[in-house]
Amino acid sequence: MREHEDYLVKIRPQIQTIEEIPVSKEDEIFQNSCLRPIIKYQHDLIIEVFQKEKNLLTLLKRNNNSKEQTYLVILQYVKTNKALSFLIFGLIYGLMTSKESQYYLENHKELNKRITSMVSERLNNQFWESL
Repeated sequence: MREHEDYLVKIRPQIQTIEEIPVSKEDEIFQNSCLRPIIKYQHDLIIEVFQKEKNLLTLLKRNNNSKEQTYLVILQYVKTNKALSFLIFGLIYGLMTSKESQYYLENHKELNKRITSMVSERLNNQFWESL
């Protein structure tokens, strides 16, 4: 079991821009040490999932929104589409170690908000890069 958990941590990309702030909240530390690397690792798969969301793509292409408005549309879409939200959470949860998953389960409400926000930001950036 330990080998599997070591492998899960080893495959995650290192994110150099993350600074450890001594007074960071536990959720921020978890976000930077666990969630961000997993989301970065799963980026292509997350994009693939969203490319299948025809309603969202139509909505984004139909409106001439600013980058901020597009982010809000994506964020709202992810929040209201429960099947999609659960799929995204599962893609991330599946790559957590036992200790990380325990922390996630204890704090899932706040962490799901953080995940939704981070994934929506990535999707927004990807959308604008593809224009």
